[in-house]
Amino acid sequence: MSTDATFDLNNCLSKLDAAAADGKITAAAVENVKCWLTEQKYAAYVGGIAEHIQSDKWQQLDDVFWTIIPFGTGGRRGMMYPFGSNAINDRTIRERVQTERTLDDCDCV
Repeated sequence: MSTDATFDLNNCLSKLDAAAADGKITAAAVENVKCWLTEQKYAAYVGGIAEHIQSDKWQQLDDVFWTIIPFGTGGRRGMMYPFGSNAINDRTIRERVQTERTLDDCDCV
């Protein structure tokens, strides 16, 4: 996904808060969506997220953002989606690899 520099952050955040107030998306998902909309490391995904917000795709946004996908004994398992903290995508895979590199460099255990 490409960065969409023309999206209106304030409008997206307002719609997100209104959807949460109406019970259309969970508070946990709202927190994660806001991170992905505002943190530079997620800039490549902003356009798609903004499109989902403008199209009122609240259930889909809730599904892919309600938690951070866990890493268990079977690895990371979940649905694939172009973005989201609870989905398998380039970003969540990169974050996992970075975590492993950090642990490899640690003198722990």
